[in-house]
Amino acid sequence: MPEPVEELKDLIVALRDRVEALEAEVRTRRVVVVDAHGRPRIVLAAEPGVASVRVDAAGGDPSVELYAVDPVGADGAEVGVALVVGGDVVGGLHVLGPEPRPVLPT
Repeated sequence: MPEPVEELKDLIVALRDRVEALEAEVRTRRVVVVDAHGRPRIVLAAEPGVASVRVDAAGGDPSVELYAVDPVGADGAEVGVALVVGGDVVGGLHVLGPEPRPVLPT
């Protein structure tokens, strides 16, 4: 069984390594930036097949969302901007990418 002092030294080294790694890059699937009242104002998210950045007015309504969706079935990828009021998309712009091409084995 490790000595408490040695175990503490190992934990400090591990913590230092993690802090140093954060200086170079942060990897996560979701970041929520809140205002002084704790309300979400900016949400960066990466879900399976979808990546988005949402910016909310105070209280979350209205909001604007920049998104990218991976190809699904015969449909190509999509990128766009949506204006959302009361949970409904009321305007925006989107672009569909070309239909995905099958990847042939080499």
